[in-house]
Amino acid sequence: SGITYYPKIIDLSCQLNRCYLTDIGVEITQLPESLGNLSELRYLGMQGLGLTTLPQSTGNLTNLQELICYGMHTFTSLPSTIGGCVNLWKLYLQGNQLTDLPSSFGNLVSLEELVIYSNDLGGPYGSGTMNDEVFKNLTNLRELRIHANPNLMELPESICNCSSLEELYASNSAHPSTDPEYSEGLWFLPECLHQLTNLKILHVNGNDFQTIDFDICSMTSLEGVYINNNNLTGDGSWLECMIDFPNMVQGEHPGEVQVGGNKL
Repeated sequence: SGITYYPKIIDLSCQLNRCYLTDIGVEITQLPESLGNLSELRYLGMQGLGLTTLPQSTGNLTNLQELICYGMHTFTSLPSTIGGCVNLWKLYLQGNQLTDLPSSFGNLVSLEELVIYSNDLGGPYGSGTMNDEVFKNLTNLRELRIHANPNLMELPESICNCSSLEELYASNSAHPSTDPEYSEGLWFLPECLHQLTNLKILHVNGNDFQTIDFDICSMTSLEGVYINNNNLTGDGSWLECMIDFPNMVQGEHPGEVQVGGNKL
């Protein structure tokens, strides 16, 4: 049978600065609230456990800089206190079953890298959307990998507050549909997306949106645009402006634009 928590080493090791927990042959379903006592913890990693969430005391880990938590098919939520980890700059949550993120997530003001692909954001019985508070204060975020969440139909508008964002990966493997009831992948991109003036990579292949509703011509930092296999229609006149973007035509590795598999 499984065990519910790790031994009391967690209670005793208050000066611990790195901790990695992995599958040890028995199912770990719960971590103790005393995890929050590890006041010097800088790195917390876990893989392949049977957790459904993290202790509420996780929010006490104000010195935590890296949280790596992936490959847990039972892991469906983050604690509401996660926003207390104000020095967290790297957060990897791929390969879990997260359906949304708590409002306090938007308080992770030091976050630079967020990897949350291959979850269940927007589903399985949700509205296809996320809590709009989650990106509101993430002005230091540089890289967001939110791809392979096929139930997510639109990105929160608060993503437009991520003024430092350079790389956005939100691709899926959807089969384009004209009916949103049967669509998979993003049906919309926020109209405010042009506010991300530092964005270099926009990777949104395999979704289901039909139009570009933001002023992509003002996003002159772009050097890679990948919008293959969506439902885009029209004359594609917005493509012409990118020809003269500095990063598209200069440098050792000129940029590229890919729009194959659409109806342009």
